[in-house]
Amino acid sequence: YFLGNGATDTEFYQSGAFGTTIWVNGVATMEFAPLSTFKIVSGKDTVPDSKTSLQIGSDPVLSVRYWNGDVLEVIIYDTALSDSDRESVEAYLNSKWAIY
Repeated sequence: YFLGNGATDTEFYQSGAFGTTIWVNGVATMEFAPLSTFKIVSGKDTVPDSKTSLQIGSDPVLSVRYWNGDVLEVIIYDTALSDSDRESVEAYLNSKWAIY
């Protein structure tokens, strides 16, 4: 999700990198508002991706879409996690960063 040029803290754009299901602070939702507070965001995409590079914080197609804020930690796996494994990672991140 990216803030657009001149966007407020409730506007965002889906980049599609997480597939169709997004979890925000452990809840399946597409609601990110307000963007000004830290959140644990996770997603699952079970379709292999053939990209050769990774961009965090910018949109490779539209330069006006970018992340305007902090990123505390990024964890990437080379396989889709089970719901139980995803919940364990979210619990670890919450214990480390005290998000919710």
